[in-house]
Amino acid sequence: SYAATKKEMPNFVATDGTVFQTRKEFRKYEFETQYTFKNKCDEDDLIKTVLSGQPFNMANLKNCTVVLADHTEQIQIDECINCKIFVGACGESVFVRNCEGCTFYIACKQLRVRE
Repeated sequence: SYAATKKEMPNFVATDGTVFQTRKEFRKYEFETQYTFKNKCDEDDLIKTVLSGQPFNMANLKNCTVVLADHTEQIQIDECINCKIFVGACGESVFVRNCEGCTFYIACKQLRVRE
């Protein structure tokens, strides 16, 4: 049959149901929507409870409260201002760079802080 002989491209479906034709597009989208908090202001409910050991990034947050309540592999925190950040458990490194007036509660193997 035609369907059996036609080579179809696999579809990659993101957590929110968005479909991608390539794995690269899927991974980029999934990371940006599920494993990143970016450019947010005055939000007290930035909570992630399912991370399953994936890396996580947060950047350009202002006056926010962040809770990562699952284990992660690596975390990058950049340019946050006046935030409270709770990190449940990070199996490797947490990088904190260029943050001001923040309070951090972090459980990690290695903490790296700059500026």
